[in-house]
Amino acid sequence: MCLGADIETLIAFRALQAFGACAGMVIPRAIVRDLYTGHDAAKLMALLMLVMSVSPILAPLAGSLIIALWSWREVFAVLSLVAVACLLMTILQLPETHPAERRLGKTLGNAFSSYGALLRDPVFIGLSVVCGFGLATFFVFIGSAPFVYIEYFGLTPTQFSLCFALNAASFFAMSQLTARLSARFGLARLIRGSVMAVAAVMSVLAITTLWVDSLALMMTLLFIGFGFLGLLLPAAGVLSLEDHGAVAGSASALLGAIQMITAAVSMTLVGVFADHTPAPMLIGIALCAIAAMLTVTWALRRLPAHLASAPPSS
Repeated sequence: MCLGADIETLIAFRALQAFGACAGMVIPRAIVRDLYTGHDAAKLMALLMLVMSVSPILAPLAGSLIIALWSWREVFAVLSLVAVACLLMTILQLPETHPAERRLGKTLGNAFSSYGALLRDPVFIGLSVVCGFGLATFFVFIGSAPFVYIEYFGLTPTQFSLCFALNAASFFAMSQLTARLSARFGLARLIRGSVMAVAAVMSVLAITTLWVDSLALMMTLLFIGFGFLGLLLPAAGVLSLEDHGAVAGSASALLGAIQMITAAVSMTLVGVFADHTPAPMLIGIALCAIAAMLTVTWALRRLPAHLASAPPSS
């Protein structure tokens, strides 16, 4: 990618990179489902959430350091080294977790058949959309925060990085409690309680922004809201995959696609109304949280009896 002579070439190679990088989002969830269910799966899913949440915080800082020492081209050189290291660790440290006798085949027909069955499952689709709207609250924040923090509140880039990291920290810190809370209350109750909390906190934040212009208040409520979001996403992800162990890879891929499409569309819509003030960002976050809550209500009503009545420790 460093050889790209123009922006079109750079974008084309970045798109090609994304085709490979998406495996890092899909396959780990499938591996978790291959090995565990219930709150044990929630524990590992929360650990994945921790790694995936830390990356957006550390990546800008690491990129800025590389650019300060060399140039933007060296960023891609470092990414290449990281990719090679990941490939070696995958080959040497990651055994196959899906036994051959449990595989449904490798044809495109089998793949499309799996997707068709998943698309007809209202619980899977509902919980995937919940994950999408939940992730959208964070994506809207990521897309709008630089303008709000730097241009509206006048923070320096360094101050913004620290504030951004603080708001995101509660997200991955609280996610580590998912396994413990799901073991005590069950996944369904945890999902219902956490999404109601996210919607309530983000709604209060959106309403207060109409007459209170306070960076401290905004950061405090975002910190609390994203904390509950850190409980919601791993739990909803685990429950969506619970009945689809035989097609865990396809289920994880479709879950990720629904998440990203929902989040990207939401972020784009909020961007249309962006005016570099907090209001569009906070109202967009609140609407996504409310949509997640309504979808949870719809999805959990269709939860199969064996999942709805399963003991928390299952």
